This record gives sequence, C-alpha cells and structure tokens, in this order.
Amino acid sequence: MKKIITVLMIVAFTGTFIVGCGKTSVPTTPSQRKTVQGKVMEVTTLPDDTDLLVTNVYVNSPYDVNTGKDNSKKTIVIDLKIKNKGNMMKFYKPTDFILKDKDGNIYYNDRGIKSQPFLVSNTKPGGTVQGRIGFTVPKTETGFTLIYKGATGDIAIDLSKEKQK
Repeated sequence: MKKIITVLMIVAFTGTFIVGCGKTSVPTTPSQRKTVQGKVMEVTTLPDDTDLLVTNVYVNSPYDVNTGKDNSKKTIVIDLKIKNKGNMMKFYKPTDFILKDKDGNIYYNDRGIKSQPFLVSNTKPGGTVQGRIGFTVPKTETGFTLIYKGATGDIAIDLSKEKQK
C-alpha cells in the first residue's frame, strides 16, 4: 500500500512539474483588448500587431451596385496602407475593417463600390499591403471612425475632421 501511494505521489508531482514548465499562451479576452486612437495621414501602431496609415478619404465617390445609384446614400472610400508588426504571417482582408458613425451604427465593406479593391493578402512580418475599401452609409450620417480589428486590439481612426474629396 505504501508503494502505491509513493508511486502515485511521484506521478502527481511529475505531472505537476511537466505542466508547470510548459509555456501557455493566454488568449486575449474582450476586456483585455486595447484600442489605439489615430488620425488620417499618421501611422497608428497596434503594438506587436499592425501599423495602419489612412492616406485618403473620399466622400461621395462613384457608387454603383446592381440596383444603381441610391440618392439616400453616400459612399466613403478609404485608401490605406498596413504593415505587419507581428512575428507571424497575417492575413489582412476587408472584413477586418468596419466604419462606425457618431451614433454607434456600424457599416461593413461594400463590394459594389467602384474602387481599387483591397487585396486580400498573406503578409510576412515586416511586410506591407495597401488598397482601398469602401462603405455605403446614409446621406445624413456624419462623424465616422474607421476601426481595424486586429489580433490583440483595435485601431480607431477618426474620419470626422476629414475634408470631403
């Protein structure tokens, strides 16, 4: 009986030691996500994740989907450059971005806007990708913020002070 207890104690100790020495990664929970505020024409960095640079914002650019032009809507088209600041390959895509108005309404990339598309791309650490994304919003809405949803947090770029081009 003493042998069995001794063996079980050794096994338990060994298991605890092995588990304790293993390196675990803790996933980022919503409460741990950080938001970095940025401006147009300034590089905004989400540490260990991404650099984001918004180079141009166009309001009321050509808009065309299967149903044609909608006079109750306007478009916001954004030129951007992204740099992978992490240590792993990243897959950047238009769905990583949302547009939020001053009332908290959320808008998603509109593939019907005639624009140079944002190229979906695997980007190596240190690599960059650039492109254009567009959103269709109600004509009366103002005060927009572009939000990039990164792996470790968000980048929020205030577009409300941007001139309409």
